[in-house]
Amino acid sequence: MYQKMKNLIVVAIVALALVCSTVEDSFARSRGGGSRSSSRSSSRRTSSRSKSSRSSKPKSTVKKSSKVKSSKPKSTKRTSNTPKRSVAQQKSYESAKKNGTAFKSKSAAVSNFKSNSKVQKQYTSKYASKPASRPAHIPQSYISGGNTYNVSYNSSHGGYGYMNSGRWMAYDFMTMASVVMMTNAMHSNNYYYDRVPVSTARRSPVIPILTVFCIIGVVCVVVYSLNKVTSQS
Repeated sequence: MYQKMKNLIVVAIVALALVCSTVEDSFARSRGGGSRSSSRSSSRRTSSRSKSSRSSKPKSTVKKSSKVKSSKPKSTKRTSNTPKRSVAQQKSYESAKKNGTAFKSKSAAVSNFKSNSKVQKQYTSKYASKPASRPAHIPQSYISGGNTYNVSYNSSHGGYGYMNSGRWMAYDFMTMASVVMMTNAMHSNNYYYDRVPVSTARRSPVIPILTVFCIIGVVCVVVYSLNKVTSQS
């Protein structure tokens, strides 16, 4: 009885290994990898075909013609690296291009925006007197290091800022503004940059599910066979 049980366990392990290898091979073929045997056989077929085609081709005699054929240069197609834009995006790009504020990347656009002297004057926090209405680019609070600070106008310092451990900190839009506020400010100043599309490759769950079902099937066969052996003994 023990010998039969050992034989059944060995058979189950071998079957499980064969199932896993078959599933992995099919998954590799579906992804375009193919198997080694198929690549070898295909290479042999192509080599045999090339040899047969060479041997079957008759020798052709080349006749020299008196007329010289005019050789025209072949036109090569140029692939443009221009990203796809919608109608609205193309209009924004053309407008920003005329203004000199069109960029290929976000980092280049942000760097130019922060170093623009005209923009720096527009988004300043220094005012000789308190404005009648709070500037739109000055937030009510600022978060740094997990702490929230109230941003207010201070006449003695001549601008907006906050107190941090008894020290006055002037609010700097270029370094303290949130991503949303910075994006809105760039958009209002006719800055444009191409957004890079994010591609998310999802792996199909079909192959892992098939593997699980194969393992469950092999286990069921082994349990059934063991129960049968013990009942006969």
